[in-house]
Amino acid sequence: MLAKTITTFADTERAKYQTSFEIPSVGLLFSDAMRERYPEYLNTSNQRIETWIAASARFGLVGASSYGALADVVKILIAENEMPALLMLARHPKIHLSELHNLSWGHWFGFSRVAESGLQLYLFVNVVVAMGMLENGEYLELPKYARMVYDFTCPMDFPAQQCIHQKFLNAFPKDAETSLPEIHKDLPRLRDYLRTVFSLLYRYDIVLRECGIAPEWEEGLVAFGLRDLVEGAKVRSIETEDGWVTHFA
Repeated sequence: MLAKTITTFADTERAKYQTSFEIPSVGLLFSDAMRERYPEYLNTSNQRIETWIAASARFGLVGASSYGALADVVKILIAENEMPALLMLARHPKIHLSELHNLSWGHWFGFSRVAESGLQLYLFVNVVVAMGMLENGEYLELPKYARMVYDFTCPMDFPAQQCIHQKFLNAFPKDAETSLPEIHKDLPRLRDYLRTVFSLLYRYDIVLRECGIAPEWEEGLVAFGLRDLVEGAKVRSIETEDGWVTHFA
């Protein structure tokens, strides 16, 4: 159901934008104001379309880490809802945006991390709500929560996907015993965060499909994200009339 809801929202959102785009060879991809808001990730070089065209011509010729900074730009554009720019990049014949989806160099840091990171707390919060562990703070005792907080706050290469989650977690007081953010102390803020994360998921879906790649929500991201939350759970793929579907085994 979650997978279908994401794709339905993505279809509705995509219909708001044109299907054909001017394909520029020069110019600015994002505004100076946005560049100033994210100085760690955006600069006067990756602001220019010429930089993207030149980098695309070298894809596959140098190490994946050479393009991590461009993948971070994509993550920021998704977070900022800069869909016209993203759709233009995906359609540009001289810019191979799909190459930035899965990048790895010992670990992975392509813009696939937008969906992976977004689903972590989104799924966790929904599960602990269903189990009655949110408002009473019992979730603070779960090792999975401590691990997720660490994942969102630890240093890593090309971490732009963490911006929204770090800002959210840093807005809460810390539990005296665990030193973990008490996200149940401000439920309206938590609901706003979940809405924001859901918008990240369907924007990611739009961008990926515009690149010609089918997002693997049910058979990959959602099923395996839930598996990580349930100790000992296993998943398996089953062939149905509608294709392969992933279920808990």
